Amino acid sequence: MPTVLCNAGPLMALGKLNRLDLLAELYGEVQITRAVYYEVVAQGLVRGAPDALTVQLFWQRQQWPIVDVPPTVLSAYKPPVTLDPGETEVLALMGSHVLSGLNAPTNPAHPQYTSEHTVVIRVVVGSYPIAPIKTTHSAYLGAHG
Repeated sequence: MPTVLCNAGPLMALGKLNRLDLLAELYGEVQITRAVYYEVVAQGLVRGAPDALTVQLFWQRQQWPIVDVPPTVLSAYKPPVTLDPGETEVLALMGSHVLSGLNAPTNPAHPQYTSEHTVVIRVVVGSYPIAPIKTTHSAYLGAHG
């Protein structure tokens, strides 16, 4: 099964719709980076966004990983456009070869995957992706511009 990374936009959209269960049905397990969690949950709770609590409780119930992106991976990624921290972490991690190994302390049995076995869930802005995808599988949820 591929490593599945999710950006903030789909989490917020599915949280608002109360359909985060679709992630479990479609992918089994989804990983998010610490910056994505901070953007969706921590900042969302401060703003009073109801989807923030929904995402927080869902993530706790699923016990899915929140991964820390190594500084070397983050500094090696040079996006062609300005991205927010969550998008930067997801795309940097996607392009690296250390994807699912990042959650090894909490799940040592999780296999290693390279970027060819990665699904990235993100929202398309308009009809153009936010940044290039270098993977054989990609899922897009929503299209608003």
